[in-house]
Amino acid sequence: MPKRFLISILALIAINILLVFTLVGCGASRSSTKAPSGTDLGETVVKDPSLFYEIWIDGKNCGDTSDLDFFFTASGSVESLMTEKLGHPYTIGSDLDIKLVAVRKEASSLSADAIYETLLKRTTAKYDECYAFYVGSEIVGYCPSGAESMLEDITVDIVNYLSSNTELQAGRANVYAAPSYARKDDIIENAQSVSDVLDKAASGSLDKVDDEELVGMIESIDKAITSANGTTIPGGVTPVVTVTTVRRTESEVIKYQKIRRPDTYYGFVYGDDEEFIHIKGSDGQCTVEYEDIYIGGELVKTLRHDETEVITKAAIDEITVYGTKSTHASSFKSKGDLIWPTVGWITSEYGKREAEFDGMSTNHKGIDISTSKRTAIVAAAPGKVIFAGWHSGGYGYCVIIDHENGYKTLYAHMYAKPVVSVGERVYQGEKLGGQGMTGSANGVHLHFEVIKVASNGDESRINPRNFLPKGNPATKW
Repeated sequence: MPKRFLISILALIAINILLVFTLVGCGASRSSTKAPSGTDLGETVVKDPSLFYEIWIDGKNCGDTSDLDFFFTASGSVESLMTEKLGHPYTIGSDLDIKLVAVRKEASSLSADAIYETLLKRTTAKYDECYAFYVGSEIVGYCPSGAESMLEDITVDIVNYLSSNTELQAGRANVYAAPSYARKDDIIENAQSVSDVLDKAASGSLDKVDDEELVGMIESIDKAITSANGTTIPGGVTPVVTVTTVRRTESEVIKYQKIRRPDTYYGFVYGDDEEFIHIKGSDGQCTVEYEDIYIGGELVKTLRHDETEVITKAAIDEITVYGTKSTHASSFKSKGDLIWPTVGWITSEYGKREAEFDGMSTNHKGIDISTSKRTAIVAAAPGKVIFAGWHSGGYGYCVIIDHENGYKTLYAHMYAKPVVSVGERVYQGEKLGGQGMTGSANGVHLHFEVIKVASNGDESRINPRNFLPKGNPATKW
């Protein structure tokens, strides 16, 4: 083969050679250069001074180096620093997507220090100083470094949550808070929300769709306490708040309750002075566990574990019975057999009077008691309602009660429809409606009548004062 032709072929091959390789994760190593221990850098690379290595981090070209030793040294230093800050082994590929691409190009080479600063800046941007909460040796959550005032509250709330769940056995592990360093995504921004969710979890009212991040913290606490064995604090961790608990069992008195109820056995009626103790009360006894929560040597909270209560002697409630209100009236014979049906002032007595407006009766069949609109009107005596509604005889809204003893009472000019119905039995003092001025009325008042019914059915109005208490009604209820 001619020498000139051979030279042409070799030149063509040289022009078309392009070496590009991609190193996924944390880079590559070469046969002439070994990566620091613990770093997975894939296949070895044949050293070629004419090559540059593009450093791509999370999809962005961050510079070039002519020597992979610079990258290996820088990444190893970042990993060592982060391992020290986090307290556990760290691999840079867990946070950054790094690709090293070998290309032939003219470029300026980054120094090892410059690569270190780039990697460190990219890595630490994802982390922040914070406080970690521990159950035993396990971290269960983080809150911001500015939440110092909340540390005691949150640690106590964690103990409170643990103590609310007997399956978790809070006494098996310490609960404490210590300075830490963690991914920003793992730090709960609002420290108060941690206490709120723990309180809800302790009371059993936590809605698991409220905040997935905080529900995740609750699940971490559950997992940590069920696997905790003792209260050992990991080396290198310096708690700033440590919570300890002491359980104790106390004996307590269960006070009996006093109950009053209507008589259904002895036959008492409304108005009887005596009450009867149907069952005599006596105190009971129980034992129950308490949990004292200390921060340092100071008692900050005491929990009563209701679920541990054991009754050793049951309390007996004291039951007193009393007479029920009767809806049957005795015969009206003297003053005081009726009660005043409302409060206010007497504005018109029973009997003859002068008409103050057209249509006003000059022979007043009852008495008028006046105060403000809607003031309660009550039954003057027990009986049966025989009329309740609008009365066309000028009484407006009206109630008539048959006392089934030869007497009826009438209550007129109510402000609205009565609150009782025809056929209903009412007791003395039961509300019938309220004062108004419906029908033929000049101003708000109650027109009250007492009607005597003869044996032949004839009715006559008599002076209500014959059966009402002496004097005048009260001016207010």
